[in-house]
Amino acid sequence: MRRSRLVVSALGFAFLLGTVISLAANPPEKSAGNKKPEPEKKVMKAAAPPVLRTGEEAIEAALARPVTCEFVETPLKDVIDYLQDKVQVEIYLDSSALKDAGVDESTPVTCRHQSLRFEKVLGLVLNELKLTWTIHNDVLYVTTPEKAESDEFLPIRLYDVADLVVYQDQDGKKFDDFAPLTNVIINTIDTKTWAENGGTGSIFGESFGTAKILVVSHRYDVHKKVAALLTEIRTIAAKKSSGDGLPRRERPKAAKTAALAQDEPKTSSVTPDHMNRDRKWKVEESAIPDDLAKAVEKDMADGWEPCGGISVTAATTGGTYYYQAMWKR
Repeated sequence: MRRSRLVVSALGFAFLLGTVISLAANPPEKSAGNKKPEPEKKVMKAAAPPVLRTGEEAIEAALARPVTCEFVETPLKDVIDYLQDKVQVEIYLDSSALKDAGVDESTPVTCRHQSLRFEKVLGLVLNELKLTWTIHNDVLYVTTPEKAESDEFLPIRLYDVADLVVYQDQDGKKFDDFAPLTNVIINTIDTKTWAENGGTGSIFGESFGTAKILVVSHRYDVHKKVAALLTEIRTIAAKKSSGDGLPRRERPKAAKTAALAQDEPKTSSVTPDHMNRDRKWKVEESAIPDDLAKAVEKDMADGWEPCGGISVTAATTGGTYYYQAMWKR
């Protein structure tokens, strides 16, 4: 009996040992309810570059935005990139023009500004490097003053100034006189940049029926100054208006121009590349535009190209008109 029990115990122990070995070799799968979920893998996506705006309207809005910045010996390229991201408009750095002026993208910039208009910040940064900015091809264009004042970069704007250039003489007769207005502009805004003072900007007035148009070819920032000056003049004129019609003044005396043969231009040197071209011809007043066009075409055919303003004046004898312009050969 005792012997049979030992056999049974031995068999039971052998079975139990086999079960343990089997479980160790093939562990049972855990139930889905007890299975610990694996952590979700996060994929980091690169941030999309900011969409930069273009066009004069967008740039105008950006120029008015307040900007806070601080740069210490920061390369110019990094400064421009920072400001570009700050105001979200495209800024083009004219590297080739900068190189000619002895400035490159690594030139260090040090400045600190707190809540200052972007237009002011950009001007202060660039002035230190003798650079400037303009709007060209719908982007904010950083370049040299020389390039910004070249013909390619000078936008032409027309200003309606009928309320500022029409007068009446002592007899109550109306006449147009653009000279006082153009003189104020030329002698107060970036004076050295106008053709009359050896620069490239031009300004002249012309009447088209009841429209009195001031034609200005100059840098973008100068146009802003011209528009601001006209607004200020109108504000003052409105306060001083007496309400009794057009302002009275003496008619300007006709310009004294040496008598010249019909269609024979007189040339006087202003600079090595610029000349004053004076031409006299006799026409009826209504035919001035056509004859002026013919005179200009003739000078261009002779190898001259216009550079600056054109003015037409009447001689005291009547019926004789003088065409005077700046020309570049």
